[in-house]
Amino acid sequence: KVPVTVRSRCQRFDLRRVEADLLINHLQGICDKEGVKINERALALIARAAEGSVRDSLSLLDQAIAYGSSAGVDAVNAKAIRAMLGTGDRGRIIDLFEAVMKGDIATALANLFFLLATDPDQVAQLRAIADDDRLLSRWVEEFLRLYPPLRCISRGTTREVELGGKTIPADSHMLLLFASGNFDEREFACPHVFDPARANLGRHLSFGAGSHRCVGISLARMEIKVAAREIIRRLDNFKLEIAIEDIQFVPTISTRTMTSLPVSFSRRVT
Repeated sequence: KVPVTVRSRCQRFDLRRVEADLLINHLQGICDKEGVKINERALALIARAAEGSVRDSLSLLDQAIAYGSSAGVDAVNAKAIRAMLGTGDRGRIIDLFEAVMKGDIATALANLFFLLATDPDQVAQLRAIADDDRLLSRWVEEFLRLYPPLRCISRGTTREVELGGKTIPADSHMLLLFASGNFDEREFACPHVFDPARANLGRHLSFGAGSHRCVGISLARMEIKVAAREIIRRLDNFKLEIAIEDIQFVPTISTRTMTSLPVSFSRRVT
């Protein structure tokens, strides 16, 4: 016979999760009765952290009230809740994701189709390595070197600096054409040639460098790799339907984004 103490710890109750709006209203009602000042954004953070559990939300609310009292705030706010939970500002996270996804990948995919429609040798090479993850990764790196999603970024100097023998005053506004480094002949031999066998593939600047290097670099690489692999596996007979000189570009210097890319292709028969 299994002891009651053991059975009680083995029981599982699959209770229905409570919607966030209901949890927020429930917690607000408790705070009103207890005379606790707390704003709606703070309650929303608690409700989300509780993941639909009333018991967990009540426990978190109790912690939040105690935390707010110890912090000496008049009303429990979202900042206090984030500090208590150890979470970031969700709005900042969304802004970050949007910055990564605001069209840079779309530009890269358009460039991928352009390459396949204008260079039959790369179609054959990509098809030959599509199932080799290491070689495909190298192909993607060389593609990113030649077709960077972004070409420049604006920055300001915080102090006087010297660059290339030129003095740049403090508080100067600068437009850094960092992608031009991908075509530096001192770094890349025959820089305009597509060569995935280069020994220094990882030294391109398509995602910037240093502390300001793009935080979405891994996501971008993965998306382009998956797209290249699936496109070459499923499609064939890529053809650019207009002359290269007739391609129109969006009037911006930060990206080389085509307004449209008329390309035809067929489903690959295997």
